[in-house]
Amino acid sequence: MMGCLLKIKGNKIVFSILVFVFLCFLSNEKAHSKFSNTGQKGASDTKQLLFLGNKTLPPMIYTQKGKTTGIVVDLAEALKKRMEQPVEIKYMDWSQAQQLVLEGRADALLQINPSQDREKIYDFSDSLLESEFSIFSSSGCAPRGISDLKGVRVGVEKNGLPIELLKRDASIKTVIIPDILSGFHLLSRGELDVIIADRWVGCYIVAEHKIKNIMIRGTIERSNSAIAVKKGN
Repeated sequence: MMGCLLKIKGNKIVFSILVFVFLCFLSNEKAHSKFSNTGQKGASDTKQLLFLGNKTLPPMIYTQKGKTTGIVVDLAEALKKRMEQPVEIKYMDWSQAQQLVLEGRADALLQINPSQDREKIYDFSDSLLESEFSIFSSSGCAPRGISDLKGVRVGVEKNGLPIELLKRDASIKTVIIPDILSGFHLLSRGELDVIIADRWVGCYIVAEHKIKNIMIRGTIERSNSAIAVKKGN
C-alpha cells in the first residue's frame, strides 16, 4: 500500500503534465482535422455526437459530490470545445457503453485500450494515456505474472482488457467483479486471491479508501488507451 501512496503523490504532477501536453496537441491542425468534419457543411455537421466513458474508473473518470470528474473528463471537455459538431458526454456502465457504440446508438468510447479482439470491431484514435495492468493481492498471495495465476481466484471487470488477456488461458479462473473498489473489498475479505486492474486506478482506490494489506505484485500488460469508434465510422 505504501508504494501505491507514493505513486499517487507523484502522479498528480504527471497528470498535470499530461493535461497540458494533450491540450497543446488539440490546438494543432492535425488534431483538429482528426476529430472534426472538414467537408462541406450540411445536416450531418450539426448532428449531436455522443461520447461515453466508464463511470467507475478513478482517477480517470469518477463521481465526486454528485459531479463527474477526472483527467479523462477534462480531456473530453477540451476535445468537445474543439469540435465543429455538438458533443454530449456521458459516463455509465462500461459494458453498456461498449454495446451502445457497437449498435450505433453512441459515437465514441473514451479511455479504452486496444486489443486484437477490439480492433476487429472498433477503430482507434492516437494514444491518449498510458495504462499498466497490474496484479494486486493481499499479503498472503504473491503471483508475479500471468503464469502464476493458475489455480487462484482472479477478480476482473466484465468488459475490461484484463479479462480478454486472461481468457487465452483456460486454466485461469476469473471472477467477474462489478467494479475495482468492490473487488478490493472481496480481496480484503479473502473471497478473491488477486485483482487485475490498471495500476493508476488500483493505487488511487487503495489510497482514497484506506484499504490495508493490498500489494502490487507484478504487471501483465502495458498499453496505451485511446478513443474508439465503431469499425468503419
